[in-house]
Amino acid sequence: MFLVFTSACFLIPSYRGWKRKKKILALANATTSLVSMNHWRKPQDGFRKNLDYMVAKSNFVLHHFFIDPRFFPLDGIIGLFWFMSKKGGKNWEKWHGLFHASVVSGMYLAS
Repeated sequence: MFLVFTSACFLIPSYRGWKRKKKILALANATTSLVSMNHWRKPQDGFRKNLDYMVAKSNFVLHHFFIDPRFFPLDGIIGLFWFMSKKGGKNWEKWHGLFHASVVSGMYLAS
């Protein structure tokens, strides 16, 4: 349930982007949020997981067309948290939550 909540947080930069007339980013962030929440409500291998992965990676690339290069160091933090969550172990969910939080920060800066 924790990762459903952190995925819902992607709606915060979506709202900000919509208000600032960055509709492509706003729609991409909202889509990412909904797809991610759908996956994490009952995570398992299959279509929902694959769709979540595909949408998340596409959103990452899209944001790099809009983001100010001075925010690129945030990519290192995002990458570290993603890597630590992929390593597994007892704290993988906390690392993935931190990954989501850092992604929200990046989305917010781009919006």
